[in-house]
Amino acid sequence: MKNYACCIDWLEDVLRVLDKKAAADFFTTLWNNWNNHNNYIFRGKEDEARVVCERAKTLSNEFCIHNLLNFDAAVAPNRTGYGMIARDKDGFVIGGGRGFKKEVLTVEWAEIYAPEESLKLARTMNISKALIETDCANITNR
Repeated sequence: MKNYACCIDWLEDVLRVLDKKAAADFFTTLWNNWNNHNNYIFRGKEDEARVVCERAKTLSNEFCIHNLLNFDAAVAPNRTGYGMIARDKDGFVIGGGRGFKKEVLTVEWAEIYAPEESLKLARTMNISKALIETDCANITNR
């Protein structure tokens, strides 16, 4: 067994062997343990380990029910293109699409148009909950 001088060294070693799902569950459990610790210190209330683990499992499952929609747009002289990819909770691609609009749009309007088309794709795939991701800071920060 290896001795660690710092917690971060132990965490780095642990994360090298865990897959994404296990790492997410691991951090959710750590977070719930920290909350349980704070409840004990500040409120005098401590949950059993089983309750802390069940709460972490529930939170992890609730977080992972969302799909991710990535989209982007490009503007050319005579038309505007857009594309999107839908991924499941594990990052696997479950669908995608692309299209063109025979209309010249500004980059910002094209980036506004792309999520609209992405939501249409999500609707056809029966995706009811999704996180939407874009690389357009002008839209995101407004």
